[in-house]
Amino acid sequence: MDNYRWVYLLFSCLTLFFAQWGFDEMGILASRMSGLSPECIWNNGTDATCLTMTASEFNGLFVAHFWSGTISAIGTGYITGRFGIWIGSLCVALAQLLGMLIFTVGPYGPTTNVAYAVMLIGRIIFGCGFWGSSVVSQQVMSHWFFGRELAMAFSLYTNSIRIASIISFASLGTVAQKYGMQNTMWIVFGLAVLGPSSSVLGGWVYKRFAAISMAEERWLASSARTGISLSLIKKLSWHYWTVAIFFFATYGTLVSILADFAKFLTEARGLNEATAGVTTGIISDIGILSPLLGIVTDRYG
Repeated sequence: MDNYRWVYLLFSCLTLFFAQWGFDEMGILASRMSGLSPECIWNNGTDATCLTMTASEFNGLFVAHFWSGTISAIGTGYITGRFGIWIGSLCVALAQLLGMLIFTVGPYGPTTNVAYAVMLIGRIIFGCGFWGSSVVSQQVMSHWFFGRELAMAFSLYTNSIRIASIISFASLGTVAQKYGMQNTMWIVFGLAVLGPSSSVLGGWVYKRFAAISMAEERWLASSARTGISLSLIKKLSWHYWTVAIFFFATYGTLVSILADFAKFLTEARGLNEATAGVTTGIISDIGILSPLLGIVTDRYG
């Protein structure tokens, strides 16, 4: 029965893996969304689906994902605390699916301004589901793996993002060169839709097997429906806030690079989209080593 926690971890990793494709596609398609790619039809290229976003519009569209995620993290914590993991899994899966669909159909708008507005709505909804699923999964793992391979579980979970980025940055540039921006977005949607599907399956595994395979005190703690209280913020230690500031500074820098570096290499250095994507993906290539740190942490503390 103890193996069910690994099944849940598998579905959680798959959720993050496939959803990450929907996150990475913007960085790879940046030059086409801005209309500066040599492949765009007005630059004597063949892609008639390019957009003409300004730099501020593109960056605003990119970070909308994180703004909504900030709010949804609190909302998802409330939903899972009040209604349980199963309902939380269904909610974040629906948000992911709806957000990705709206974002993908956005470029069909008659003008770039209309396309931008629709894609922004989709990006915001998708961000709620993407980061909401992370809250649900981490809450379950922190209880189901408590005292047993917890660091390994978290490292495998976060590493699913790295693997997805390695593959997406290495492949989507070539796909875009061959099929154009809009078709590439539909291909990504076809892959990314497996993310919310995995979220639902993971929620079902928890609902069906957690009570019989988790230690009783852990089960009671994970399934307690008490809601949330803002007074809890006052009880968080300075260790917590130190780690939070560290993540804020680290991811703020990292995300900025992932958002614009492929576009910079294409426009300023003349690299094609395939090469620019592979080069940007080196960041994720290094991150794939994180499970080694998980093993060391579980073994030595």
